[in-house]
Amino acid sequence: MAQLHGYDQQTVPAPADDVDPAVARALKIIQGRLAKDLDVNSLAREVGVSRSILRDRFVEALGDPPIRYWTRLRMRKAAQMIREGKESTANIAYSVGFNSEAAFNRAFKREFGQPPATWKRMTAQQEQELPATSPALSAVDEKRSCTARDGTRIAYAVTGKGFTLVKSPNWITNIDTDRSNPSYRHWISECSRSRRFVRTDMRGFGQSERNPPAFTFEAMVGDLESVIDDLGCEQCDLLGGAHGAAIAIAYAARHPERVRKLVLINSFAAGWRVRRDPEEMAWRQSLMEMNQREWAFRRSLLGDMFLALYFPIADQDLIDWHNRHFEEFGPAERLLQMIDLAADIDVRDELRKVRAPTLVCHSRQDANAPLSAGRAVAAAIEGARFVELDSPNHILLGNGPAWGAFVTELRAFLG
Repeated sequence: MAQLHGYDQQTVPAPADDVDPAVARALKIIQGRLAKDLDVNSLAREVGVSRSILRDRFVEALGDPPIRYWTRLRMRKAAQMIREGKESTANIAYSVGFNSEAAFNRAFKREFGQPPATWKRMTAQQEQELPATSPALSAVDEKRSCTARDGTRIAYAVTGKGFTLVKSPNWITNIDTDRSNPSYRHWISECSRSRRFVRTDMRGFGQSERNPPAFTFEAMVGDLESVIDDLGCEQCDLLGGAHGAAIAIAYAARHPERVRKLVLINSFAAGWRVRRDPEEMAWRQSLMEMNQREWAFRRSLLGDMFLALYFPIADQDLIDWHNRHFEEFGPAERLLQMIDLAADIDVRDELRKVRAPTLVCHSRQDANAPLSAGRAVAAAIEGARFVELDSPNHILLGNGPAWGAFVTELRAFLG
């Protein structure tokens, strides 16, 4: 069952457009009465359904029954207040509805595994250890390649030592320049911190073969299989973001014995043409038309659509870096192929076959993969944990508001 567990979240997440109206009304009531006792019978009467119906709809939409969701929400608000350090523990306890500090301490420890004072100290220590916006990367990449089943050469890099964490392939990477890429360098620094981190250039991009015989989703899943086989490890952790998350989902579903833990970032199991939301399809078409503008009018050689979907708060340094390295990613026609391919991805039938413990993190204002898509992924994977991140970026940036929260979750999950 998916769990909403992001301690940095202070408010009820905005319900998806298709969420049950009774659940949406209940969420607003819960938010307004966070510090008061919650009576499920009264809540059900207020929203106009029976207690059992409200519970079933709540679990389907959010992964928890109303009381459990309310408890988590109170604890998240309390944790945020503790991190800010402006109030005493006693005042925080009363502000979220506890009549005694002792009762609050017990509830906090049940939720986060530590009493408030210990949790605050550990969290502060972890945040001090987070990589800077431009981390110094001391580890050396070991560049390798393997041959996919159809003969395509797939390039990948190995960094660091420890248990193996493999990142599934996605576009706009190049293992030769990723370390200077403001989009990815902090990922390399963190993921290789105490692990053997493996990152792969997708077929058609970077140092992998630029003109493969096939450019399909199934071929890309096969490429990940070939890389993990070539590594020679019996089991690994798997990290996937965006369309790379769908590749990771497919691999984990088909090879449950090979994946110890699965981490998904801004994931979706169905591409936008499969989701078929009329409003989304309309604005995506507008973005695609904007992307065809004359080169002289574009801020980014990748296209303004790329910035709008992936980095809506990108600074000029990031844009300039991508412009300088544009040709190193892959041919322009391949970028358009990937946009088209991602729109038709559908791994929904694979989700319930995933057996690995799974962490699903999603940017709350992600334009490329809506929050509802991430929720759907977490809800369909048994035992998955769902965390909302306070960011509009599809790819988390090292200087963005969500990076520290994500790293804390990642370290706790992978161990």
